[in-house]
Amino acid sequence: MLMRGLSRLQSYFDVKKDDETLEIYIEELSRYSEEELKVLFSKIVRECEFFPRLKAMRELMGEAGGKQQAALTSRAYEAFEEALSMMRKVGSYRTPEFSDQLIPVVIKNRFGGWVRFGRIEVTDWTRKAFVEEYRALSEAGEVPQIELAGIHQRTQLGGGMKQIGDLYDSGEY
Repeated sequence: MLMRGLSRLQSYFDVKKDDETLEIYIEELSRYSEEELKVLFSKIVRECEFFPRLKAMRELMGEAGGKQQAALTSRAYEAFEEALSMMRKVGSYRTPEFSDQLIPVVIKNRFGGWVRFGRIEVTDWTRKAFVEEYRALSEAGEVPQIELAGIHQRTQLGGGMKQIGDLYDSGEY
């Protein structure tokens, strides 16, 4: 859809973009859904006098793309703050409960679990890593159900109390 749309725009505006320029357009526009691209290409034909630059295309996306991306990023940052708040509230010994099912998946995938998440240093990098994973999972669609376990729950499920150091060494956290 994307290649065909760009090709049609080139024909419509009677321009020929070189391969490198087209690659840049493809990279930037590939984040949008097929439906969003249809809307964009239709707006371009109706509203533009010349073949638009990427900035103009993003502006034309308006509600269809740019605002959705911004809202998703904002929600990802809120989710990170919610995870930090939960860690302060229950600590790594208790099992957290989140209303947003993406949060436990991000913590498991990116940080290795609840206990390890509790040991992270909160930096721009850790925040960015969380947000990137959250966005990727959101855009992927289907989210697996994951329950994060605190130290107390893990030791109870493990058939008795283990030494905390043994749990860290074994990789269970």
